[in-house]
Amino acid sequence: MNPFDGLEHKEDGSRVDSTTGLTVGGANTHAQLWSYKEDEEKKEAREEKAAAAKQEKDAKAAEEAAAKAAEEKAKIEKAKKERKAKQNPLTGLIKNDDGSYEFWTGGKVSGVNYNTNVA
Repeated sequence: MNPFDGLEHKEDGSRVDSTTGLTVGGANTHAQLWSYKEDEEKKEAREEKAAAAKQEKDAKAAEEAAAKAAEEKAKIEKAKKERKAKQNPLTGLIKNDDGSYEFWTGGKVSGVNYNTNVA
């Protein structure tokens, strides 16, 4: 309740006399309701604009994620091709730069007879 005019102000812009319970009408109330409707239309327009901007931002993020995934896939394929090029076609082993060998499945080659000189 407003202490200056004794009226209860509602969210929709209407006012009610607290002593009688009657809604206050008049030219000023009509002008306030018209202004309220304009404010609601502006608010809806802002919300629609914000929703469109969010949708555009989400679409851009999805495109970037797809491009990043494609780039990662290309890197993996390139690594597989390089690994295949290092593979010995007879044994299937891959010779590493440090001279060690590993299986094509990824395990290191080791054991009793590995790197021993039998002479």
